[in-house]
Amino acid sequence: QPHNIQVLTLLSLFGCGSALSNSLDSQLMQIRTGEGKSMILGAAAVVLALLGFKARCVCYSEYLSERDFGLFRDVFDDFAVREHVKYSKITTLSEDKTKAKGDIRMLTENLLRNKLEEVTSASMIMTSESIDAHSTGAIVVVGPTTGVNAVDGANGLGDASETGNNVNGAIISTNACFSADALSFNRKEILLVDEVDVFFGSEFYGQTYNQVAQLKEPEITDILNHIWTANKHGGRKQRLADIQALPAYSRLLTKIDGFKYVLDSEISLMIDQVRRVDEEPYYLDRNKGRIGYKVMDSISYEVTYGYRTVFAYLQEAEKDNLKEKDKVLASALYIPLSCGQFSYANISPERILGVSGTLSALGRYENHVLAKYGVDTFMYVPSVYGESNFQFDKAGDGIRVESNISDYYHSITDQIQTVIKQKRSVIVFFQDNAHLKDFTNSPFYHKLGRQKKLLT
Repeated sequence: QPHNIQVLTLLSLFGCGSALSNSLDSQLMQIRTGEGKSMILGAAAVVLALLGFKARCVCYSEYLSERDFGLFRDVFDDFAVREHVKYSKITTLSEDKTKAKGDIRMLTENLLRNKLEEVTSASMIMTSESIDAHSTGAIVVVGPTTGVNAVDGANGLGDASETGNNVNGAIISTNACFSADALSFNRKEILLVDEVDVFFGSEFYGQTYNQVAQLKEPEITDILNHIWTANKHGGRKQRLADIQALPAYSRLLTKIDGFKYVLDSEISLMIDQVRRVDEEPYYLDRNKGRIGYKVMDSISYEVTYGYRTVFAYLQEAEKDNLKEKDKVLASALYIPLSCGQFSYANISPERILGVSGTLSALGRYENHVLAKYGVDTFMYVPSVYGESNFQFDKAGDGIRVESNISDYYHSITDQIQTVIKQKRSVIVFFQDNAHLKDFTNSPFYHKLGRQKKLLT
């Protein structure tokens, strides 16, 4: 059963009791760690979904997001709102928003192949034979982005432009059709924040989501193999002109007509990076045939170092370390083309609500950043456990210097007994096992009675 404080927190989060506004306003509330933040956010997500919004709960950890969603999955199912609630890292929110605007990788590749007009034209053709909205209940959205709106059940908020890909001012449906019920209204998204620190993590504020398209052609494989083989045999460094003289170069150029400067730039990078393949140590997963790099304290197989990674696959293939060499190389040998960089911080949820244990520690800079997102209201919630007995030592307190080992052990024992009388637990840290053993062998240790335990 929820605590009264948790219920009041949830009501306050939705603006109940506030005479300043009759609408839902962005705000953050301070709740101590371990006092029900996850439960409050889960309940808030259900209420928002029932009111016609999408609820996105974000935190700094993918593991914690999956755990919290799993804890509330049955609740979401019972209220039939599971499809309108999503838990993720805040960076995933930014990535989803970018993807919703269109498949930029596909569009980049089609642009290089001079097929962009074909894609746009084909997507805008509607015939009575292929579409019969009256008989199938399908809704096809095609037209200028500024003129398309769906019926919205969330107080008239909505924009159908997010239901498909935006190409040259047209909405290209990502599916062949949508059910009429699915587009009955376009839900606006409310961001639910678990810990305000998610806004200031190293992965989010100031970072970008970098999209890369993979251009794959047999000629690209030939060029990469040629550069790798030439480098392996030593001699002078390959030049761009050497590669331009290859038949594979001429054939590839006909496939991406008009983008010679792009191809030449990429080949120059290949020639430079083939000599630096081992500059960044990599790790080979032999079972899955993939190369990864160390990130913090783990190995990430999503991180790549441009053509250094591409040539690393050729190096491992040459050593016969790839179980399915042909399959792995077919996937690994390509030209990575940058499609753009998108700021993670460029998000605009309808409202931001959240709970955090560190609001009181925010400085002027953090408050300024939050204000940019429309968050300037903060509330500090009392503890569900009442007034805390926790106190920091003042300067000088807690530091004692004893003249001999007997006084030293006596002081430790006295401090332990003082705290235990206050019905509090005590953990004593010793420099090493030798010092701990000396204390346990002393008569002072036995004065502590039976309620003690050694942790080593």
